[in-house]
Amino acid sequence: MANVLLYLAKHFAVSTNPQSLLDEAMPSGSTEWDYNKIKTISFIDEIIHETLYLRTAVMTGGYRITPAQGTQVDGVHFPGDMSAFVPVQAIQTDERYYKQSREFIPKRWGERKQELQVEDAPFMSFSLGPYNCLGKNLALFSLRISVSILTQI
Repeated sequence: MANVLLYLAKHFAVSTNPQSLLDEAMPSGSTEWDYNKIKTISFIDEIIHETLYLRTAVMTGGYRITPAQGTQVDGVHFPGDMSAFVPVQAIQTDERYYKQSREFIPKRWGERKQELQVEDAPFMSFSLGPYNCLGKNLALFSLRISVSILTQI
């Protein structure tokens, strides 16, 4: 949440978009706040995803042991029974995968998705596969609530 607030403060023009969408959904302000009214405002999720993309909560994907027979990643062979970790932050902001990889562009996850080629790019702020974070949905739910209320103040 701290990183979301940091990016919204640094990129104030971006924060006017969710503000206007929230004003439209709740004309009387936060007094009529209701999760059902904000859950369809995709720009809130775009801000959250962009923040998690640039400043992932966990900088590495956790240590793993390579299989006994070894494994190959991007044409490089890694021996078996070796400790390895995935540098999530470095991968997610690598120019090979994302255009304008270090810029705060929430629309990267919405209307500019094709232009900025996000579809096949790695996004693993909550890890992937069997190691996917069990608290992901709760975290996103909490962030949606916080962002929607704080941008309304």
